Amino acid sequence: YRGDFVICASKHKPSLEECGDAATYAEAMAMPYGAALCVVELYDCVATDIFNDGNNANPMPLTEMERDLGDYSPGRFAWLTRNLRVLAKPVPVRGRQGIWNLEPDEAAAVVAAMAGK
Repeated sequence: YRGDFVICASKHKPSLEECGDAATYAEAMAMPYGAALCVVELYDCVATDIFNDGNNANPMPLTEMERDLGDYSPGRFAWLTRNLRVLAKPVPVRGRQGIWNLEPDEAAAVVAAMAGK
C-alpha cells in the first residue's frame, strides 16, 4: 500500500505509574485520546537492516529522537512518510488494532478537519 494514512491516538490513557512522574502524567492527560490527529502519506517501507549495517554509509540516517523512540532491530520494517497534515482539531474515531478503514462519517470529519472546519 502507498498513499494517505490517518494517524490516530489510542483511547487508552496511561496511568501515573506508566508515566513515571506527576509532571509527565499531567502532560499525558492533556493530550487527545481516541481521535484522529493527522494525515501522512506513506511512500515506502524498508527493512530496518539498513539502519544497522555497522558503517557510516547509512543511506537514511536517523534523528536522535527516531533512534530513541524506534525499534530498529534486525528483521523489522520502517514506514517512510511525508506530507504531514495536522488536523485543525482532533476527530473522535472508533479505533482498532492494525490497519483499518474509517467509517464514512469519520472520514468526512477528517477531511473537514484538514480543511480547517
